[in-house]
Amino acid sequence: ENAVDNLVLVFFDKNGNFYDAQDRNDFTWNANETSNPETEKSSNVVVVFENSEKPASFVALLNTGKSASYYDKMDLDEIKAEFSNYSTEIGGTNYFVMSNSVYKNDKGDVVVAAPITDEMICSDEAAARENPAIAYVERVAVKLQATATASTKTGKEVILNGVKTTLTPTITGIKFVHTNSASYLLKDIYGLTEPFTNWNSVSNFRSYWANSYESGTYYTFSYKDVVANGEETVVEYANENTTGGDYSTKLLVTATISASTEGAPVDIFKYKGYYYTEQWLKDEIGQILKSKNLKYN
Repeated sequence: ENAVDNLVLVFFDKNGNFYDAQDRNDFTWNANETSNPETEKSSNVVVVFENSEKPASFVALLNTGKSASYYDKMDLDEIKAEFSNYSTEIGGTNYFVMSNSVYKNDKGDVVVAAPITDEMICSDEAAARENPAIAYVERVAVKLQATATASTKTGKEVILNGVKTTLTPTITGIKFVHTNSASYLLKDIYGLTEPFTNWNSVSNFRSYWANSYESGTYYTFSYKDVVANGEETVVEYANENTTGGDYSTKLLVTATISASTEGAPVDIFKYKGYYYTEQWLKDEIGQILKSKNLKYN
């Protein structure tokens, strides 16, 4: 899930304006697992600057499907405003869009572009490799994962058709719903005030919450769309969604309900606190209407 087939580095001056970097060597993606900060793979890219003024920061954009020319002349604010459907727009299952891991530093300032200090700008390649400017990147899409076992669960005792009966649900499928249709390319954490404890980690150079892109369009599914049967593990990739309320991402669970542990699934209706099968419900309502000299078709 961390394969890379495209890298664009965008540099900025101290004011966040676009900085023109002339050249860079070939990009390679190497295994380099560490636990703190958690790093799965890394790369050493040497960039050549020919301007007299030094760059102040940069962002690393991976697998966006866009060339460097697309971001040419963009300042940091313009790139921060970039959004798309990053969970589905890149083909294949390995090349996920990645970008700088955005977090708050120990001063409480939001760090979006990775800083470049004077000692990181060297006169030869060997010295530059000894004094690297580091950008931690993370996948833009969110990995959603859930497992449900389609086994019989503890039943609920109710009055069904006037008789004490145990209704037993059996899970038949699960699916995530209310996933967002778009996400920011760079995580937006401006204005966040402690959404939960330890949501930001300075030592790991990342945060664990963000303001999601408010597209107004959320993918949803009906009961009939959930077709998985049996023991099921669902893994989906979605754009971040921290909207909350009615539009928060949820796990839709479908089940059949039986009138006994081994019984076949049955359609059940609840009316005035009691449960009925369809014909019993019609008869019950029919008696009520009949008592009032009313008819129904």
